[in-house]
Amino acid sequence: MKFIKLLLFFPSVALAHHGKDFFVTLDTAVPAAFHPVVFSSLEWSKTGSEDEIGFESGFLLGLAPGFAMGAAVEIENDGSDLRYASTSPLLQYKIPTGDFPVSFGISVRHSFANGTSGGHDHGKHKHGGGGGSGDSEHEGEHGGDEGTSAPPQEGPPPPGESPVEPPHDHGSHDHEKPATGGGVDLGPDALSSPLKFGKNRRTQSADHAHSEDEDSEDSHEGIHRHGESYTEVRLLAETQLAPKTSLVTNFISVLPDDGGIYFGYALGVRQKVTETFSLGLEAIGDFSDHGEHEIVGGLYFYPTHHCALRLGAGTGIGPISSDFSLHSGITFEF
Repeated sequence: MKFIKLLLFFPSVALAHHGKDFFVTLDTAVPAAFHPVVFSSLEWSKTGSEDEIGFESGFLLGLAPGFAMGAAVEIENDGSDLRYASTSPLLQYKIPTGDFPVSFGISVRHSFANGTSGGHDHGKHKHGGGGGSGDSEHEGEHGGDEGTSAPPQEGPPPPGESPVEPPHDHGSHDHEKPATGGGVDLGPDALSSPLKFGKNRRTQSADHAHSEDEDSEDSHEGIHRHGESYTEVRLLAETQLAPKTSLVTNFISVLPDDGGIYFGYALGVRQKVTETFSLGLEAIGDFSDHGEHEIVGGLYFYPTHHCALRLGAGTGIGPISSDFSLHSGITFEF
């Protein structure tokens, strides 16, 4: 119900994907010099019992033949409230190819995330105790003051008393799994994909293994970034498979400000049905063993040559992808 109200309120392309014909895929179209394009989008997704809403609005202005620049602002939900999430300047260039049947382009954007929009501080980890204020906070290598532990007892214990164990030194061992069993089994997610060169949050420290519950907070490891600043580069290609059928492909590179690089893809196919109505199918995901993937089907309506309206629905593929999503968008060329 919340999504329907927002859909009616906003003049609702997701995440600055400002092509007229797609949601998560970026086409090679660039506005003519000194002609602006404005775009707006609204996306709702559900994963388990959690809802997520994102709204974005921006513009793209042609500066020279085949070259444009613009910016977008993103708002997302924080529990039950919407809040400012990021601002993203962007550039796009369409490479001249003459009569070649495939057009190529490149898009670059940098997302400046809101400093209070979340993210995860991995310099410290909190471990829940039995309840109350039993949480302990420690630095990444478990160093620091160990408190006022009793010194090791020398000699045999007094009659009727148990021997006192020496203090446990956290700074000199590696938390390795004993050969006889026990410990934490990291499972298959502990292995980094050969195409994911960024730090894997599941294995970011050789000295500390996170539980599965802790890892669930550190989702969106690949090209899907939330609450952090990053640079995204897309290599674009577009062609006509048939007079009324177009295909667009994106090779995506994402470089978070805190280091690493992640790769992904986006594909889109659009079938023109009439002069004012088209159907489309898109897919986006990570080039990693445990990444997010989504398929989106869309309806596209063109009331005028300068305006495109979109409405779509999608579903995730894989255990960490969204269960269901709804997409809407509008693009207007001046």
